[in-house]
Amino acid sequence: MVLTSNEERRLGDPIRRRSLYVRVEHPTPEREAEIIASRTPGAGVEFHREIAGIARSFRNYSLEKPPSVSEMIDFANALRLMGADHVTEEQRDVLLPFLAKTEKDRRHLLLREGFQSLLVDGARYAEDLGISGGAAL
Repeated sequence: MVLTSNEERRLGDPIRRRSLYVRVEHPTPEREAEIIASRTPGAGVEFHREIAGIARSFRNYSLEKPPSVSEMIDFANALRLMGADHVTEEQRDVLLPFLAKTEKDRRHLLLREGFQSLLVDGARYAEDLGISGGAAL
């Protein structure tokens, strides 16, 4: 048996003893933007970078359950279905279920300043991706 983990949940010692255990980190923001681009081909490069920046921002925040790549893809697709090409503070309540998987995380993100500050951080990370990522996407 081969297990992969990002250590979000504790695996018991008996399982770990009987398995090849490989820790998997979240992808770099550049790689995550590429993954999101592959799943949302109709969106622009800036959109992909913004979603990757938001992912990094949320993962750096003290959430019990940071969003996975799959959840960020769902988040991006929800935005596309809403006809949005940019995340705004006003969309918080609609988008929260994609990002907050525990009640504690939901309460933290319901604080408007908390959500807004994460969007600001995400935009800064996305800008860094544009500078360091070039036109690779």
